Amino acid sequence: MSGRSEVGPGAAAAASPAESKPAGSRTGGPDVFRGLFDRLRQAVVIYEAVDDGKDFRIAEFNPAAEALECVRRADVVGRLVTEAFPGVEEFGLLEVFRRVWRTGQTEKHPIGFYEDDRLSGWRENEVYRLSGGEVVAVYEDRTEAKLAEQRSWFLSSVPEQSTEGMALASLDGRLLFVNRAWARMHGYDSPEELLGQPLAISHTPEQMRDDVEPFNRHVFEHGSYSGEVGHLRRDGTTFPTLMTSTLVRDKSGKPAAVVGIAKDITEFKAVQAELVALNERLEQRVRDRTADLEAANVELQAFTYTVSHDLRAPLTSIGGLALLLEEEHCASLDQEALKYVRQVRASAERASQLVSSLLTLSRLSRSELARQAIDLSQMAAEIVAELRLREPGRAMTVTIAPKMRCRGDPTLLRTVLENLLGNAWKFTGPASEPRIEFSKVRAPRGQVGFCIRDNGVGFDPRLADKLFGVFHRLHAATEFPGAGVGLAAVERVVRRHGGRVWAESKPGEGASFFFTLGETPACPA
Repeated sequence: MSGRSEVGPGAAAAASPAESKPAGSRTGGPDVFRGLFDRLRQAVVIYEAVDDGKDFRIAEFNPAAEALECVRRADVVGRLVTEAFPGVEEFGLLEVFRRVWRTGQTEKHPIGFYEDDRLSGWRENEVYRLSGGEVVAVYEDRTEAKLAEQRSWFLSSVPEQSTEGMALASLDGRLLFVNRAWARMHGYDSPEELLGQPLAISHTPEQMRDDVEPFNRHVFEHGSYSGEVGHLRRDGTTFPTLMTSTLVRDKSGKPAAVVGIAKDITEFKAVQAELVALNERLEQRVRDRTADLEAANVELQAFTYTVSHDLRAPLTSIGGLALLLEEEHCASLDQEALKYVRQVRASAERASQLVSSLLTLSRLSRSELARQAIDLSQMAAEIVAELRLREPGRAMTVTIAPKMRCRGDPTLLRTVLENLLGNAWKFTGPASEPRIEFSKVRAPRGQVGFCIRDNGVGFDPRLADKLFGVFHRLHAATEFPGAGVGLAAVERVVRRHGGRVWAESKPGEGASFFFTLGETPACPA
């Protein structure tokens, strides 16, 4: 609280049961009284009793009281004390006025805190009754003294109640003060055992060289500093602390001492070490599992490529022999036998398509990404043109948003668009007015995304998670042909670009396929 003279009705006094006498009747005459009254260092206020002592009217108000109460004499003389100083009753001074006015006994109102809407502060009052019945309050502002007392209590009690060690050291490294927590953490029974001792009593020579001296240089250079410092106990064991020290300066601004606060962080360091070890173990497990996964992936890709490659020759032979059998021995085979031969050929062709799809999927996983600027709008238009050439008689409305650009591998992203646009083309077959839209969208987390939407047959949304698996199909091959690898290829390419792909649909309401390409920003349009 401020030390300015802002306090409650620091004055107090009241008139007695007897009629008040004019100021000129007081001993010594009015001039002597006024001179003394105006020159008193203490604030003095004279009161006259009103309504049989229930309240008191201000009769006189000396200059010291004006300064203390921050009010002019003319503004308060003649007013009731409860009006001029509305906090007087709660302050307890009004009741003192009443007692002194009734009994004539002088009372001292101890230091208390006065407060109203205008004033606040600590005041000490002494209240008298004059022979004429007036009550006089002589008082002083004790705010500065009270604050000094509180500061003194704070400075003496807080360090002793603190659970962290506190110390004050002279510039030559002698301990001028330590609290009980500092003494206990260093293994001493009382602070007195450390007073006057060199700072080195709390540190090993190595700690002084490696921790304390560099730490103190920072304190003197910057005025304060915090960091980790090793300490020494009385029994010779060491412990780590988090130390914060500040340079104390005298009134002239020159360095006078250093005050430091130390917190024992032994438990924290133990937990930290355990967390570091745990993190290292986890990282090693991740590295081991990643290596195992990469090795398994390489083996799987090699196996897929080898099996797919090795299967092509016998499948080609089967298909060729079946064709030869059909062409050269057609006359000697009945219709049922020809049916079987044709089924063998068809099965061989489907198997050959699956092998080709597996080889393509394997290449998608193994090929290096060659990122460059790509105009997806132009690439999509080229793919749609190819689809129209395959089915020139089909009426299809295709809308492609302009200037959709990104960075990526053009060969791999062409595979994505070929599969997604090809599927949209295929699954809109039953629609009377088939439509396909390719546009840019705002994906989650602020990423740029793309969407291919159609009004085809759609699918059950509960099966959406199965769409991107190898050989997973939601429709019969007799209804919509395909190998069941296209969407798996899309997912793999998108994932390699750091993005994700997902689909939304309802049966009979078409499907929407969304994909992003990672954090790579889209090229400017």
